[in-house]
Amino acid sequence: MVANDHCKDIEAQKEAKGDMLLATLKRIQDKESERDSFEVQISAIDVTGIDDRERNLQIEVERRASQLAAKDFTATIRKKQGEVFTLEQEIKDLNYQRESMSADSHDRVVLSLKKAEMENHKKKHKRIVDEYKERIRVVLKGRMPPHKDLKNELVQVQSSLQKEYDNLDKKADEARNELTMLKIKIEEVNHNLSKFHKDMESRKRFVESKLLSLDKNSGGVDSYLQTLEVAKDKRDVQKSKYNIADGIRQTFDPFEKVARAHHICPCCERQFSANEEDDFVKSKE
Repeated sequence: MVANDHCKDIEAQKEAKGDMLLATLKRIQDKESERDSFEVQISAIDVTGIDDRERNLQIEVERRASQLAAKDFTATIRKKQGEVFTLEQEIKDLNYQRESMSADSHDRVVLSLKKAEMENHKKKHKRIVDEYKERIRVVLKGRMPPHKDLKNELVQVQSSLQKEYDNLDKKADEARNELTMLKIKIEEVNHNLSKFHKDMESRKRFVESKLLSLDKNSGGVDSYLQTLEVAKDKRDVQKSKYNIADGIRQTFDPFEKVARAHHICPCCERQFSANEEDDFVKSKE
């Protein structure tokens, strides 16, 4: 069984090698056919013409080399370098212009944003002014200036109000200081008044004790004060009567002197008798 399998393997190997040999022989034949074809093509080429062309090309190369050697490349190089430098400057200028344009573009964008923001602020400002228009009129006493002058007007009013407030605050401080001083004085007066009342009470008790020692029926200082007030009223009445009588006497005294001196009536200058003169003088008394 094993020998049979081994034989089969050997047969298979032989067949494979035979196939490979056939393929190799076929490739050799193909290469030989290709070689024959190339030989036919080469035999058809004009080798003499190729040599002539090669010779002509060599002559042309030498001629061009001599022409290149005869040219002044230094001046050309300098010229080209100048052109390159000019081009570099132009490139730099163009780059600068491009950057400037880019910056201007950015500035235009920023300016556009700022403009939009300013418009929003203007709308907001107008809305605020419209909202507080009546208050502004009250502050500016009925006036409503243009928007461009409104800020200056309000600043001036605020400055004047601030000055007025500062003055009032200063006066308020002075008033508070005066009030503090008055409170201190009031406390001092109250203290002195309390001390005075205590002193008066002490003196009153002393006087009452003295009065009681002098008059057992004394009702105290208050009763004496009432008696003193009654006596003062009577004195004032008598003084008033005296003043009236003295005024009448001073009024009619010149008439009496005229009547006694000239024995006539001071009013109508009629002659008095002795009895009439006495009666006239007595009536004035």
